[in-house]
Order: sequence, then structure tokens, then C-alpha cells
Amino acid sequence: MKIRATRGYIAKLPFDVFYISKEIECDVIPVQGMMFTDAGLVNEEGIITSVEIDKVTISPEENKYFIELKQDSQYFDRVILEQKFRAMEADGWEYQEELF
Repeated sequence: MKIRATRGYIAKLPFDVFYISKEIECDVIPVQGMMFTDAGLVNEEGIITSVEIDKVTISPEENKYFIELKQDSQYFDRVILEQKFRAMEADGWEYQEELF
């Protein structure tokens, strides 16, 4: 089955939330409260972190689960956030560049 994971990050001045997502193949059915781990989810020290799944939506027609990950509570400068998103692209994450 396919899973589309999405996570929000907060940009400061002006405050705005930017989303990045990734589609993966998985054999585990995701549920709210589970932890999601991916090489693209690293903290400021470069350590891979697990992020809690906040919401799960099922699309039977597409045979796909849509999961929303807990939003990062840190506020990022837009330039730093765009650099973070570009680094996450290397791990298969996708975002809309034109929003920056």
C-alpha cells in the first residue's frame, strides 16, 4: 500500500506554514499516535528523529493512506527553511518551490 506523509514547518516574519510531503510504499497500516521515521526528518544537529502521526485518512479508491505528521514547533527563517526543504528532497520529499 502507499502512504503519503505530510509535515508542516513554520516560517517566521511573516509567519506562514509550509508543507512538505513524501509518498512511500509500506506494509504497516498507520494509526494516529504512531511514530514515523525517515532519513529526511532530521533535527538541527543532523540526527534523524521520529515524528508522531497526528491524523490518518484512508482513500480506498487509491489504495492509499494520507498521514499528517506533528508540525515542527520550531520557527524557521524562510531562507533556512527553504534550505532544509532542498536537503529533504534528496530523501524523496516534495514541496512547492514557488511558495518561497
